Amino acid sequence: MEDSHARQANPVGPAAARWVRPALVAAAAAATALAGVAATIGFHNLRYSRARVLDILGGSADGDLALTAVDVPAWVEPFLQDLSVVSPALVLFTAARMLIAAVLLLQSPVSVRRWGSTHFPFPDPYKVYFIQMGLLGTIVGFVLAFAEVDPRAERQSLILLEALGTALWSTLTAIVLAYVFCPTVEIFFGRVRAALLPPEPRDSRSALELLRRRTSNAAEELAALSASTRSLTEENRALGAELRDRRLDSRVAQLEQRLADATTAVATVREALDALTARQGDLDATVRALQVRLDATDATLERHGGEIEANREAIAPMPEAIAGLATEAERGRAARSRLAALDAWIRRPPPRDEDSEGPA
Repeated sequence: MEDSHARQANPVGPAAARWVRPALVAAAAAATALAGVAATIGFHNLRYSRARVLDILGGSADGDLALTAVDVPAWVEPFLQDLSVVSPALVLFTAARMLIAAVLLLQSPVSVRRWGSTHFPFPDPYKVYFIQMGLLGTIVGFVLAFAEVDPRAERQSLILLEALGTALWSTLTAIVLAYVFCPTVEIFFGRVRAALLPPEPRDSRSALELLRRRTSNAAEELAALSASTRSLTEENRALGAELRDRRLDSRVAQLEQRLADATTAVATVREALDALTARQGDLDATVRALQVRLDATDATLERHGGEIEANREAIAPMPEAIAGLATEAERGRAARSRLAALDAWIRRPPPRDEDSEGPA
């Protein structure tokens, strides 16, 4: 009885014990060393990231272009590329899961059944989590890169290199762990687990009961789905009727608005027509006044027409009289010139006797 209990507590057989326990001890040691290294790098990475984030967000107080120096071990410096600390955190998580799985398999292999067998020793959707953490590091890197644009080109280039390293290293670490390292660890622990754990007993009655329960659950879910479908159909019909009513109400409201607009337009046109009618009456009165004035002007012209004709007849003989007056004036001018010549001869000094001669 005691031997059977011992075999159930530790079901490792002699054939499996030859390679399983050394492999698990080696895996536990490797996981412990990896976890220690990741924890050390993560600690120094936190200090380094804090200094770099302060440099990027606050700038240098003394105006120096160089970034703040951080005292870290020489072997850690090559790994300080991820300011988001995603890379060491993922490595530490992977090492911790490996160490826990190795210790549990060494102490009580049966206790790991509850972990599931799909991606043991990691949680089932761990690849999605790892890629999301890598993208988070990428986002942090870009946020730090464009948090503050420094006009000093040399300092800005250093900051951009730090941020770009964060974005690249976090994503690269997540991809390598999710698709290269962790699948290898899954294969190793899967074989160790298969060698350590006995096959689970199969009971036909439990299988039939499980099938019956699943069938009953499926029938209940199908009935619920049918009821939900009918309810959705009724709601769809009600929504369709309500939508039609709303469309009709909207159409009626549009028609009422258009009718109100048309009524307003007709009133406006009527007012304009009344104004045009009043203006037409004013124009007719003005035309009549102008016609009266035109008739008076025509009467005045007719009255003065006879006078103008009489004046014209009186003026007709004036050219001949003017011509006679011009002839008389010419004769007067000839007589005046002869008188002037006579006056000049009279006023001439008397000649001497021997030369005096009477005018011819």
